[in-house]
Amino acid sequence: MKNEFIKAAKHLEPQIIRDRRHIHQYPEVGMEVPNTYAYVKERLEQIGCETIDCGKYGIVTTIGNGGKTILLRAELDALPTKEETDIPFRSQNGNGHLCGHDIHTAMLLGVAKILKDREENLKGTIKLMFQPGEELGIGAKVMIEHGVLENPKVDACLAIHMMPDERNGHFFLKKGITCAYLDGFMIEVTGKGGHGSRPEETIDPLNVVVDMYSMIKGVVDRETSAFNPAVCTIGVLGGGSAANVIPQKAVLEGTLRCCDSKIRERMIDRIIICANAACQAAGATHSLKLISTPGMYSDPGLCDDMKDFVCEINGAEKVAEVELPLLGSEDLSYISEKVPTMLMWMGAGDVGAPTSHSADVYFEENYLYMGSATLAYCAAKWLESSCRE
Repeated sequence: MKNEFIKAAKHLEPQIIRDRRHIHQYPEVGMEVPNTYAYVKERLEQIGCETIDCGKYGIVTTIGNGGKTILLRAELDALPTKEETDIPFRSQNGNGHLCGHDIHTAMLLGVAKILKDREENLKGTIKLMFQPGEELGIGAKVMIEHGVLENPKVDACLAIHMMPDERNGHFFLKKGITCAYLDGFMIEVTGKGGHGSRPEETIDPLNVVVDMYSMIKGVVDRETSAFNPAVCTIGVLGGGSAANVIPQKAVLEGTLRCCDSKIRERMIDRIIICANAACQAAGATHSLKLISTPGMYSDPGLCDDMKDFVCEINGAEKVAEVELPLLGSEDLSYISEKVPTMLMWMGAGDVGAPTSHSADVYFEENYLYMGSATLAYCAAKWLESSCRE
């Protein structure tokens, strides 16, 4: 069976690469991905798959009939960051597929063809999900709200994420918390503006956000263990528009990433306390907005099953179980809260190469067909094993 899946995927390799390169050249961001949506929908219909809209630009198709259902996921969206490579199929606009979503989608189209050609032999149902808005941390949640886990009801979920800074063609998995909880915080401070020559008549909001920056970084850095860390990045800080004017408002925006829910709760409380204290000391006011994505949890039992299948088709020497989670976030986490889910990583480069989200990131293409073969094989084998339970 495994050789049959590898042979089928290898035959599809040119098409998988063509799909990847087309999507790569025309990246769209967020929840608005009309052209990518249209391309994927057309390709699925060419394969013979009936598609269903799930939300504005989400796509679902099912292969097989009856039995248990396993969901496979890919993402349609890119980043609002300009690509800085010289590859011939580089982005044609100011956005960039710098996280590998173009590859995930192309590989899942390959899965669709492999499984559709073998539909009568499947021991259950495989549902394919193409989602927008992963980089916003909301796309999977929106598709859940539109019924992606129902009709038929999903029993398990599997996804691959490409890693350009890991060994090409190797697979990695982590049981339990796989990706961090993510909390984005946006704080707007309101002071009292005025002339730069008369600061005593103002409440300088820039001073407040500078103090806030030091306080927040201090509590996160000094009040968490190196063995169970929290990472806080403040990427936006400032305000004002003229050198001789003290502004009325200033802003601070950052992200908190934790792998432990209790530490996460405590750090959020500390950020709120820091914001209150800095404003109270200066006589300023503020508003605080939090946008959160839960931690991605890979079900240990499902991981055990899938690891066996991944080893069968790739060889045990190309599969490793890692101890530490990624501090990056993943909105597949919303699905992992509902059904047993596993996220695995696949290397597409080498250690030390530019990482995902880098403007110059490069993903190797010569093992993409094995990504398709692995997803299709794991899904089919899981259904087969579930029938025997």
